[in-house]
Formats: sequence, structure tokens, C-alpha cells
Amino acid sequence: MKEILFKKKNVVVVQEKETPPLDKEHVRVKHLYSLVSAGTECLILQGWLGKVNNKQVGYSGVGQVIGGTEGTRFNIGDFVFTRQRHADIVDVPKDIAEKQFVPVNKEWAKQTTFLELGKVAMHGLHRVNIVIGDWVVVFGLGIVGNLSAQLASMAAGGKVIGIEPISSRRKIAEEMGIKTLDPTRNDFVSKVKEITGGADIILETSGSPQALNQAMEIAAPRGQISVIAGHYGKRELDMKTDFQNKELSLIGARRLEITEKSMADRWTIMECKKELYRMIEKGDVQVDPLITHCVNPDKAPEVYKKLIEKDEAMLGVIFNWERGE
Repeated sequence: MKEILFKKKNVVVVQEKETPPLDKEHVRVKHLYSLVSAGTECLILQGWLGKVNNKQVGYSGVGQVIGGTEGTRFNIGDFVFTRQRHADIVDVPKDIAEKQFVPVNKEWAKQTTFLELGKVAMHGLHRVNIVIGDWVVVFGLGIVGNLSAQLASMAAGGKVIGIEPISSRRKIAEEMGIKTLDPTRNDFVSKVKEITGGADIILETSGSPQALNQAMEIAAPRGQISVIAGHYGKRELDMKTDFQNKELSLIGARRLEITEKSMADRWTIMECKKELYRMIEKGDVQVDPLITHCVNPDKAPEVYKKLIEKDEAMLGVIFNWERGE
């Protein structure tokens, strides 16, 4: 079997080892594809989220069940989203497989790798209350930001603006019908206010230190700001000029491990992913334009080097565990 490991800080290796015998309490899946979560994985690789020592990474895999199905709802040959690491073979405890695996069709295997990041986007949108006619502004048009903008566009009748400094990402969003603006323009704030009259809903997916203050500045009175991106370290916020005077709401959107429906939250992790998969199959959510690279896992060291160096050509990077390109 083959897997990608973060050997130590800023060192990526592709390791091959003998496939172990399958434990009877595990389901075995042979991965077809796995998607890189560039933000989280690069933070891990650079040591921002703790010590790096032969760390297994990744949580967006799709593959075929090849063993260990007894006593589960799965059959040999099923294709599933696994939420597992970058490896060609993964063995998953049956109780975890029951909670995390999403059945998919093989022809949608590559697109289904986006379910985990799509769920993050959906949860961030669920944290705010959109009213028909609201203007939504999305900071950042990476994978999560683009998916947030697509979902928000459906909820807000197309009244969405994506804020992104990288021109190639703005172009992808614009080809999907999403209006975009460059935040490095001197007239950025006034332009947003001119279009929206003040943003009712703001989805912050960039993680930029400036984004939260800019969000408060462009927000309408009693606007809602959903903080979807991870903001690591300290942030200096002006809590009076815009936040308190406009009575804004600053809302954290963290990936909660909700597995059971309740009156407070009927959107469990599984329900979010099933709905996203339905929308991808139907064509309501587009992910193909987000795939910029589909590569052999042997190229992992080169891939992560480019991601850390902020190579603007790289957006959706998928490891192809069958062939690669």
C-alpha cells in the first residue's frame, strides 16, 4: 500500500509498505481519489497546528469497498466517500464507516471528493439567517469560498459578490455567474456599498487578518458575519465603529461532529453531505471548474511545495490513486 506522510515540518514523503491483514472489525476501501484541503494541510505541514512527526493527512477520499462488509450496510464493490487520509488502501473501523461513508456512483467519484469541504461551506451558511432579498458577500474564493458563494447564490436569488485578490479564482467564479471584486482595489469598500447598500450576510472563508474588519465595514445594520475560515492567532478588531454601532452579529462556524438530528439542528454531517451529493449530481453545485490538478500521489512533495509557496495556478488538487496524470 502507498500513503502520503508529513515526515517532519515542511517534509513530505510518499511511503510504500506491505498491506496488513484486514481486521474483522474494519471495512477496507481502495481509494480512487483524494482531495487536498490546502488550507488545513499546509498549516499542519508548516507546524502551525502542532508537532509534525510522520503525520497521516487528508480527509476527503473516495473509493471502492473491497473487504470487511459483514455486519455493515455496505457490500463489496460499493463506491463511497470515506472522509479518510491520502492513501490507496484505508481500513476503517466499522462503527466509523457507518457514520462517515456516503454511497456514491463511480462516475461521480472525482467530484465527490469535495463533499467534506462542501459540508464546511454548507454549515457556514446554515449559521446565518438569510431572508429573501438579502445581499451576500463572500470573502475568499478558494474551494470553500467558491462553494459558499454557489450555495448562497441559490439561497439569495443570485445576489452574491465574491471577494478575491487572485484573478484566476475570480475568473472561475465569474464563469459560474458569480459577481466578483478585487479587495486590493482602492475603491473596494465603496464599490461593495454602492452595489449592495450594505451586505446583509457576510461569509468569511479567507482567513485574512484584514477580512473581519472589512466585513464589519461593508455590513448593513444588523448584518450577520459567519466566520468559516480558521483564524489562527490574534486579530485586532474595531468593536465600536461598525460592529457595535451597527449591532452586527459575529458568528463562529466550526465543523461540529453532529451525528444525530435535533430540534435545534436537523442538518447532521451525513444529511449535509447527502444533500451536497444530490446537488452535485443534479448540476446545481459545480465542482469540475474547481479541479485544477489531478496528479499521481508520487508528486505529493512537489504539490505541497507549490501550495505553501502560494502557487496561484493551484486550486482543487486531487491525487489519483489509480493512474494519476
